[in-house]
This record gives sequence, C-alpha cells and structure tokens, in this order.
Amino acid sequence: MTIKNDRIDTVEITEADTHYSESYIEGLPTQVVQRQSSDVDVVSGATLSTEDFQNAVDDALQQAMNA
Repeated sequence: MTIKNDRIDTVEITEADTHYSESYIEGLPTQVVQRQSSDVDVVSGATLSTEDFQNAVDDALQQAMNA
C-alpha cells in the first residue's frame, strides 16, 4: 500500500495463502483505492480470505498513520 497526499494511492496483494483462485480477490485492491477504506465487497465463497485482506489493509493503514 502506498499513501500519497493523505490518500490511499495503490494497494497490491503480495502474497495470498488461499485455496481459491486469486481471480476471486484480485479486484479488492481497486475497491480499497476507490473507497479509501478496507470496506470492500465480501467475495462469495471466499469470506475468510476477504476478511483477511480487510485486516491486512487496516493494519497497513494503522502503520502508515503511526509513521
């Protein structure tokens, strides 16, 4: 995740430990940038992976705010 001008600029999934195809979650980073939030659509059938992604985004945002 990169932050520019106090906004989420880019989000990248660098590692995905899921038994689902990564195509299920590849649109999530775009949603984060568009919404400026980890509040993304839950992927049907990949709820836990989506929640893990949301938690990772929240952690990254917290780290950015404390930097």
